[in-house]
Amino acid sequence: MLDPDGQASDLGKAGVAERPDVFEEQFTSGGFGWVVVYLAGIEADELTELVFEAWRLSASEELLAEVPDPARRAAGQPLPQGDPNVPASPPA
Repeated sequence: MLDPDGQASDLGKAGVAERPDVFEEQFTSGGFGWVVVYLAGIEADELTELVFEAWRLSASEELLAEVPDPARRAAGQPLPQGDPNVPASPPA
């Protein structure tokens, strides 16, 4: 993942450096950094956080205000008020 300046983010660097069996740096192109994630080596909740964080780095302020952070949802913290037609938590 890249930060807004086009440099590899600390999150991306840390993952590749700490767990090379799970993360593999691929390439950078057009302001985007690509990291392979071997799914057998990562839990679903960690993958959810990483995908959200990668999206957050490029999302507009308006979208950030509307979409709840999955980590906040998992921790039971209050979520931002958004579309009343979208459930605040996933259906059971």
